[in-house]
Amino acid sequence: MSVRLQTRTAISREEAHAATLAALAGAILVGILLQVTNSNVGVTEFGRLVGASYSTGWIVLLVASAGFALAFVEFLSRTVNSFVTRVITMSSQQEHLRKLLVPLLRRSALTLTAANLGLAYGLALAVVFHALLLPVWLRYVANVPVPVPNVDVGLLVWVLYGGVLGVVYGQMMEK
Repeated sequence: MSVRLQTRTAISREEAHAATLAALAGAILVGILLQVTNSNVGVTEFGRLVGASYSTGWIVLLVASAGFALAFVEFLSRTVNSFVTRVITMSSQQEHLRKLLVPLLRRSALTLTAANLGLAYGLALAVVFHALLLPVWLRYVANVPVPVPNVDVGLLVWVLYGGVLGVVYGQMMEK
């Protein structure tokens, strides 16, 4: 008996469209919140990544967000089945989780799953990108005085980015 494994070579047009809209929504949220919260790494610093100004910072942020969104789609496609299995197992073992999760999963399973995985993805971006990689690049390559590691309100902003990315992507895919 042979088993044939199907590997995914590219994301579909529908997934790319959903990822693009999710990336745009997430980037706008991140840009506005980083500016409003006066984070150590705001939109201006994104421009400084490439030796430019504030307006270029928005372009860099949008491009970075698009890359993060495509990576999220790949992450989601690889982890969604195990995550859903884990949620179903937990909800079958605990009555209060069953009462909460089953109605949500019936209405919008992909959005709920994508939102939760998006929050986890956003946390990973917050720690790896915002707290470590971005400040190291800014400090040692662009000569911008940013603390390393950068632990500020921007960490929460990136977690929210992941949540928005998941919700928008899930909603677009469920249409």
